[in-house]
Amino acid sequence: MIRRPKPTRGGRPGRTGAARHAPGALGVAVAGLVLLVCVGCSSRTYLMPTPTIYTHADWDPFADVPEALQGDEVPVLYVTDRAPTGETTDQWEYGHGRSRSAAFGEAIVEIGRDLSWD
Repeated sequence: MIRRPKPTRGGRPGRTGAARHAPGALGVAVAGLVLLVCVGCSSRTYLMPTPTIYTHADWDPFADVPEALQGDEVPVLYVTDRAPTGETTDQWEYGHGRSRSAAFGEAIVEIGRDLSWD
C-alpha cells in the first residue's frame, strides 16, 4: 500500500523534514557571513610592536655581517616526521605522508631571485 502525504491547509502535501529546517540554516549562514564581514572590515590591526633594538636609526644591525654570508640563500636546519618520497644524489624530497621516524638535515632557502644585499 502506498501512502500519500496528507494535504495541508493550502491543499498541497506537507514539507519534508529537511525543507522544514532550511530557513533556520539560512539564518545561521547569513549571521555567519555578517560576522565574517564585520571582522574582516575592522580598521584596527593588532601587530607585535617593533623590537626596541631596531628602532634606533643610528645603529645598523647588519653592518658586521661577513661578506660570505651576504646573499639571498639561507641555510636552515630542519627536523621532520614526513615520509621521504624521493632521493637524488644531493637531496631528499618529502611528501605529505607521515613517517614513524624523524629525519633531520639542512635545507637551503632562497629568498627572492638575484637580490642584492643592499
